[in-house]
Amino acid sequence: MTSTKHQPARAAYQAAKLPKAAKVEIEAIAIVGEVQDM
Repeated sequence: MTSTKHQPARAAYQAAKLPKAAKVEIEAIAIVGEVQDM
């Protein structure tokens, strides 16, 4: 699917068991510096 709209970044994982009996897993994506719209 090709689109000119900016799409949000996302990830999905399935895990039978998280380490250290964690209840949730958090993933972060960050940008350092000035953001310019293309």
